[in-house]
Amino acid sequence: LPISSADWGIVGWSMGGTCAVDLTVMHPELFSSFVDIAGDTGPNAGTKDQTVARLYGGSEAAWAQFDPATVMAKHGPYQGVSGWFAISTDAPKKFNMPHSEGAVGLGGRDADGMPTDQTQAANTLCGLGKAKGITCSVVPTTGRHDWPLATQVFTAALPWLAGAIHTPGVQPVPLPAGAPVAGV
Repeated sequence: LPISSADWGIVGWSMGGTCAVDLTVMHPELFSSFVDIAGDTGPNAGTKDQTVARLYGGSEAAWAQFDPATVMAKHGPYQGVSGWFAISTDAPKKFNMPHSEGAVGLGGRDADGMPTDQTQAANTLCGLGKAKGITCSVVPTTGRHDWPLATQVFTAALPWLAGAIHTPGVQPVPLPAGAPVAGV
């Protein structure tokens, strides 16, 4: 049988989660489903200006080609694309960020004002995705931004992903209801 994009999914943790979203929205002809485990809103090497300078040679146009929000806005409606955005529920206190108090996910901002809150990232990207036809859910998971969380989420998400990409012998499983997505 020929393999189609409906048969491929991608999973990533932290910046790999960002890449999973990015690859899927950039190439829906290759990937139909993704699991983003505590990823960022987009490629991140500091502030936006630092990221553009460090990763894209100072080119805003090059940066925009890899910014999931920009890519989704330009793409138009997606068909048959789905995603699981996992967020950690325990904000690490070791970063000693005063504005992370009460935050869910990594929380807060770094010294240069770069948002590092995966909850905000997940809500933003899922909201934008839903507006463009992507079926997605933001799923809170107890844990910190660490490998045990990644393992826990991968274990929970794998049955959904396997069904979503039509793994032989695996029945489709609906996305968990997850947390409400702001603005949607």
